[in-house]
Amino acid sequence: MNDVKTIAQEYFDTLWRESEPKIVAGEIVPARMRDGTTDPVDYCLSTLSRVASQPNSKVFLQNVATQLPGLVEAARGQFWYPNESLHISLVGCTPRAALPQAFSIVRREKIKNICQQALLNQNGVEVCFQGVGLIGNQVFLQGFPYDNCWTQLRTTVIEYLLRAGEQPIVYANRAPIHMNIMRVTDTSNGALEKMYKVLENLREVRFGAIRFDTIELVLTDFVLSKSNIQLLAEYKLD
Repeated sequence: MNDVKTIAQEYFDTLWRESEPKIVAGEIVPARMRDGTTDPVDYCLSTLSRVASQPNSKVFLQNVATQLPGLVEAARGQFWYPNESLHISLVGCTPRAALPQAFSIVRREKIKNICQQALLNQNGVEVCFQGVGLIGNQVFLQGFPYDNCWTQLRTTVIEYLLRAGEQPIVYANRAPIHMNIMRVTDTSNGALEKMYKVLENLREVRFGAIRFDTIELVLTDFVLSKSNIQLLAEYKLD
């Protein structure tokens, strides 16, 4: 675990060093949201793992809730992800599109079958969440996996998609795991200063661990809003 944890810690520390001066200086660009989703809305086919779909989700969510009252109070009026939308992303299987109709039934079935093959006989991953981070206007929980299974899963799914002629969303660093919990939508009247003071105190807080052994293929907007998410397939990991 040490190597994986060290890589994750270095990544999150770098993000904080880059983001901290911006929130202190009031330079965070707020997210545009309307009716519980991004404005404008866009969509993609994505593989991800929702907290609510895992066996011990209630215990984990209770642990998280007990640590966040201060941030909830300081960030009133911001956009908070509802519990049913909390997730970690595996692979964005397609580029984003303005309309869900951009993804035909045939293409959805094709990607569904690709992911089924890629995820066959694969292992789940246990992730310990510790500390709160910031990137752009996204506040997230920092995830530290116990092994490199999630990285391997990402690589496998990406390779299968590429071989099938798809264009998955690929990042240079496939190791980091984070869970978005809030988007900054209001930067007026000292809102950033209030949030920063609390975020700083949450940098080392432990939120607990959870095992992810259910992967979903969804057609969704960026924040998994209830009105814009369609479950296309579910895959069980070992």
